Amino acid sequence: MTSRARIACHCGKIQESGSLLLSESFPIDCEICHCDTCRYVTGSLGITVCELKRKPSEETFANLTAYHTSEKITRYFCSTCGCKCFIDQHARKKWFVCSGLIEPEVKVPDVVRVLRHWWVLDTRDGGTATRLLKIGGRDVSAYAREHWDEDPMPSEAILNFRDKSGLVPKPDAQDVLEGRCHCGAVRFRLARANYEGHSKEWFVPVEDDTKYFARLCTCRSCRLTLGFSLQPWVYVPPQNIFTVKNEPVTFHTTPSNIDGLQHYQSSETVRRSFCKICGTSVFYQSFERANVIDVSAGTLHASSGAMAQEWLEWDLKTISRKGEAMDNELVGAWLA
Repeated sequence: MTSRARIACHCGKIQESGSLLLSESFPIDCEICHCDTCRYVTGSLGITVCELKRKPSEETFANLTAYHTSEKITRYFCSTCGCKCFIDQHARKKWFVCSGLIEPEVKVPDVVRVLRHWWVLDTRDGGTATRLLKIGGRDVSAYAREHWDEDPMPSEAILNFRDKSGLVPKPDAQDVLEGRCHCGAVRFRLARANYEGHSKEWFVPVEDDTKYFARLCTCRSCRLTLGFSLQPWVYVPPQNIFTVKNEPVTFHTTPSNIDGLQHYQSSETVRRSFCKICGTSVFYQSFERANVIDVSAGTLHASSGAMAQEWLEWDLKTISRKGEAMDNELVGAWLA
């Protein structure tokens, strides 16, 4: 029963009962939205949300930061840890919670059951939908926009997006990849991959060392600071990350030389950074491995599309901390 679940962020400032959820049982049916706004305002590659019976409590609102993405939608993130928490769809008079905050009293195989993909056209390359067209043995429809607007896209069309994006030329040595949050307060650049001095490190791609290694993480800390089950990380040596003024970004120090960042210490050895205005998850810094910075893939603006295939080599065989996953159907589909 969902009523016995809890809704909470990583720092604990956001606390609501599962009785707020409209659905009474797990898994909760939902969609993955792949639109540009949802990706750039979170740092994820697609979001899943669950409808609420009513808006959260005033005590919860006291710990939230509001960000208006349109006249119709306001999004809320935790002011302390940056977790993406709630969405208020004013026009429809509906409230939603980001599914990663939901923790059942007794562990279940899946918190959500994905029935369809929305706004796949925004990704330009099919995004994660190309690996999630069959989930838990069922076919999952994909729509260019929203499902009530049109018929679903043929699976072949989705896969064709992916294949065409793979033909985009690889970047030249002097090229840079732009990264930014939704509101633009946080902007940075990645130089093309250069692993000088790191050639034998775990984060150096095996097949093409002119790309960056990318992998999904399902650990509890990532879920409760992002707000969703699948955190997409790109592993970048810090000397390859620059400000828009082409200055090296300063890591492991406070303050950063990117003004829009706010930091959250999620453990003794880990600091996470998010946009203080729109809440986008941007960086993960481990003091135990200062030779690599984790960058949220949803912040990257590659010409090929959301998966940035000309810049990234995605790990399709492993998911970090798979044992902590809350949505095992999605994990299984990604690795299939």
